[in-house]
Amino acid sequence: MPACLRVSLPVGLIAANGAAAAREIGLRPLTGADELLVQEAMAAGAPRAATTTELLGGCMAEPGEAAAEDLCVGDREALLLHLRRAAFGERIEAVVACPRCQERLDLELRTSDLLLPPGEAGRARFEVSVEADGAGWRTVLRRVTGADQQAVLGAEDPAAALLRRCVVELVRDDGVAWPLEDITDELARALDEALRHSDPQAEIRLDLACPACGHGFTAPFDPTAQLFAELAAESDLLLREVAAIARAFHWRERDILALPRGRRRAYATLAVAR
Repeated sequence: MPACLRVSLPVGLIAANGAAAAREIGLRPLTGADELLVQEAMAAGAPRAATTTELLGGCMAEPGEAAAEDLCVGDREALLLHLRRAAFGERIEAVVACPRCQERLDLELRTSDLLLPPGEAGRARFEVSVEADGAGWRTVLRRVTGADQQAVLGAEDPAAALLRRCVVELVRDDGVAWPLEDITDELARALDEALRHSDPQAEIRLDLACPACGHGFTAPFDPTAQLFAELAAESDLLLREVAAIARAFHWRERDILALPRGRRRAYATLAVAR
């Protein structure tokens, strides 16, 4: 097994009592088999949440999809950023269009700037008060996990189903326990906002200014989409590397795909040079 990275997450796995704390997770670098998993999943149109769970479940030192599912969304995004950095390096190149003039902005980001400090731990289950529909509400929420994302994939209204899964308790200021099926649009927006604030690593937004028209705006950055797109773009390269190594050294495909990305690249270079 390739040497593990030691990754400190700001939130960590959700404990049975709902608490969460910064913790260290072992994470092995991507292998060719991992890259192939993502490439084939994208080609088949598989849900990203399910692919992320399968990928992380194989790369975490505490293996298994159940462990990956139990991670909060922000934790999953952080782990993908660490995996991407190990595979492609610290620098990230991205493109964003200005919403006013449609000018193309070529961005150069750094992984370290996108990761929250490990000390910023919170609680997976928390209480918050919100105002909506002319009333105050006390609610107990829990952060969205990978299991939640996968559970609502087939729902008629995935956003509403996701919110209902994450509302543990909802009480109006007059003491009435409110049924989750009666949550109004205004209250749903307030609860969604509370959930977003509870897991800031889950939603990365970039503050940008267009050099062409001077318009200032914010744009989302999706680590999952970035990593998956970069791996998909190299599908032909991966197959060429496997073929070159197999021809030169007569290794089995399974053994070649088990190599860490960097070592496979090195062997492919040697194979071509023979």
